[in-house]
Amino acid sequence: MMLIIHLFIFSLPNFNALIVIFMLLVGKLSFGQNAKNKEEKDKRPTKISLLSNYYDQDGDRSAVNGGLGSQKLESFSQEVHLYLPIKSVDAVAIDTGIDHFTSASLATIDKYVSAASSGNTGVSGDETRIYGNVAYEHQLSPTVTVAPRAGFSSEYDVQSVNAGLSLSKKLKKNDQVLSTSFGATVDRWMVVHPGEFRASALDAETGASASSVNPYATPFVYSGEAIEKDGQMYPVDYRTSYALVNGFSFAINQKMNASVGLDLLAQKGLLSTPFHRVYFNDGIGDEYQKEVRIEKLPRERYKIAISGRFNYFLDPAIVLRTYARLYKDTWDINSITFGMETVLKVNKSFAITPFARFHYQEGTSYYAAYGQHVYNPEEFYTSDMDLATFSAVRTGLALRYVPFANAKLDANGKPIQHFVAMKDIGLRYAHNNRQDGLTGSSLSFEITFEL
Repeated sequence: MMLIIHLFIFSLPNFNALIVIFMLLVGKLSFGQNAKNKEEKDKRPTKISLLSNYYDQDGDRSAVNGGLGSQKLESFSQEVHLYLPIKSVDAVAIDTGIDHFTSASLATIDKYVSAASSGNTGVSGDETRIYGNVAYEHQLSPTVTVAPRAGFSSEYDVQSVNAGLSLSKKLKKNDQVLSTSFGATVDRWMVVHPGEFRASALDAETGASASSVNPYATPFVYSGEAIEKDGQMYPVDYRTSYALVNGFSFAINQKMNASVGLDLLAQKGLLSTPFHRVYFNDGIGDEYQKEVRIEKLPRERYKIAISGRFNYFLDPAIVLRTYARLYKDTWDINSITFGMETVLKVNKSFAITPFARFHYQEGTSYYAAYGQHVYNPEEFYTSDMDLATFSAVRTGLALRYVPFANAKLDANGKPIQHFVAMKDIGLRYAHNNRQDGLTGSSLSFEITFEL
């Protein structure tokens, strides 16, 4: 089993490089920290978490094709999380990662254009995203912690920057913690429309212009900013998101604790996906001649979510965890989510956690399936099933192993460890099944070290 896990993790691209870089960084910073602060009594350890994930899905309701076609997708993700205490009241948290995925839907953005034309656009079903975030935690007092943060994300058609500030306060009564976090994200989109909507697109069979592929596929004209990518010019649009996340956690008694949350989100700008097609109910069966437009959605969206968690320690070996969330937004999407997991501690070193989650969503009136919309230029329309009415179930199993749970303790009561001590190992499998037939499975593997 360990051999399989080893091959799974270290065969992923760029993961070894990430490990080497961050282990060197940690070694350097840890040495500097010990030299500078050896008189301080900060017992917080440096933590490194290495996380790898594989995700696979399939379905036949692709929004790129107007609600029909393959949704096959495979994704590999590698993440590194570093928590580095600087002084007794400060710490730095760094998260970075690489996602690479292959999508059958994205490969059909240019499904009507010739191979030569498609090759010039650079649009394909392969995508790589890199991202990073840095937060600086500072204790204003023994009970108050503030943490400014900033980050970025980069992929083929979207560049993002974000910044935020988190604040938490410990209350004396019942282990209560009050937290709030505000963040803003700016996304810069290189607007990639389906091939037949771009003036340079050519019909794969005849070599004619895009207008002869479909009389309704009129190229969009933008008067604003544009950029060049792979020899093509693309218009640019923006999306701005503001999030306010609030939480309150507390202990009920020695066996029970709970938390509640209130999340508020505001979005403005490009909220539709520029390469999603929508086909209309015009009585025409030939897709080449069928009335089609690019997805059109409002440029504003406001969301609110209320959530709650409840944990019950049935006995030292069994913990029950429950979760519930209510969601509503200005696109008239409403949803409810219930989740439950049971932590079963086999011994000090090993725990098994089966879990399940149920989700129901009431979709927006802007949604209709392939060929069901009636065209009205003043209205909004989409055939993206993510915005429709559906129910979904997720089930899975998590395993956790703590190799030094029975280690001998030193004079300070800490486990006797080597320079790099492995704290725990986690393996998690989840399977998703959505009402419309979309299925997906994910496998995650995580190793955490403490220095």
